[in-house]
Amino acid sequence: MTQLAGFPKSVTLVLSERCNLRCRHCRYGEPREVPPASMDAEGFAAVVRDLASVSPDFVVQLSGGEPLLFPGLESLVEAISGTGARNLVNTNGMLLSKERIRSLSDAGLQEVVFSLDGFRVIHDYIRRKRGAFKRVMEAVEDLRALAPQVKITILPVISAYNLDQIAAFARWLCDDERISAVVFQFVSQPMPADADAHWYLSSDLWPEDPGEAARVLDALIALREETGSKVLNPASQLALMKRYFADPNHCVQGACTVGFRYLTIDGMGHVRSCVAKPPLARLQGVSILEVLASPEARQYLQAMRACRENCHYLINCAYEEGGEQEGKEAVRS
Repeated sequence: MTQLAGFPKSVTLVLSERCNLRCRHCRYGEPREVPPASMDAEGFAAVVRDLASVSPDFVVQLSGGEPLLFPGLESLVEAISGTGARNLVNTNGMLLSKERIRSLSDAGLQEVVFSLDGFRVIHDYIRRKRGAFKRVMEAVEDLRALAPQVKITILPVISAYNLDQIAAFARWLCDDERISAVVFQFVSQPMPADADAHWYLSSDLWPEDPGEAARVLDALIALREETGSKVLNPASQLALMKRYFADPNHCVQGACTVGFRYLTIDGMGHVRSCVAKPPLARLQGVSILEVLASPEARQYLQAMRACRENCHYLINCAYEEGGEQEGKEAVRS
C-alpha cells in the first residue's frame, strides 16, 4: 500500500448540519441554507471500514448538528462496531428516548457524550429550551437502566453564563456515580460563521473578568486531583484555558501538532484536519485512504506544520498533553 501521510486517532463524522435546539453558543439550530448531503450511512461506514483496514485503533465521533436526526444512525453504529473502532455519539440528549437507547445499544454504541452546561436554570437558558436539563438527566437514568455498558460522559462549555457555578456543577457531576467522565471545553466563536478574531468583544458569552475565570479553572484543577480520572482534561490544559480567557488572540503559539490525528468528514464528504483551512479533499469517486496517500495530503500536512497562527483548536478539541502549545505564547501581529 502507498504510504499514508498520516493516520487519525479520532474521526469526527458530521452527520447532520441541522439541530433541534437553538443554543446560545452555537448556530447550527438557526434557520439557514444547508446544502444537500451526499454522504449516507453506507458512505460514512465505508470511510470507517477503509481506515480500520489499516488499523482499528481510533475512535469515531458521531456528531452534528444533532446526530440523532441522521437517518440510519443505528446501521452506521453497527457498521462501525463491526470494524473494531471505538464509537461515541455527541448529543444534546433531547431525542435520546428509551427506544433509541435500546436500538443504539443493540447496534453496539459504546459511549454517549451529553452537552450539559450547568444546573437546570442555566442549562435551560443556554439551550433556549425549558426542560432541557430534565430531559438530559432522564436520558442519563435511562441509559444506566437499559444500557449499563454504555459509557456516559458530560461535556460542559465554560462561558459567562455558567462561570459562577461551573466548580459546583463539576463536583456534582463527579459525585454522580452514573457519570463516567467529565470533559470541559471553553466557549469560542459560535459556529458555523465566518471567522472573526474579535467576536468575543461584543458577545455576552465572554466572561468579563479573566481573574474569575482563572479562579474557576484553578478549582477544576484541584477537583481533578481529588477525583482522579473523572475529569479527563489534563491539568496543563485547564491551565492553558486561563491564558485563553485572559487574551484569546494571543494565548498559544507553536508548531501545529495536529497533523492527521484528528479528521473531520461532513455530509458533503469534505475531509478536513485543520478547522481553519479549506477541505483537503471531497470523497467523491475517491476513498479516504487514497486521499491520505495523495501528494495533496502531504502538502496539506506541511502547511499545517508550518502554521504559527494562534489556534484555539490546539488547546480545546485537539489538545495533546506535552505538545508544543504548552508554555508558548503567540507571536503578536
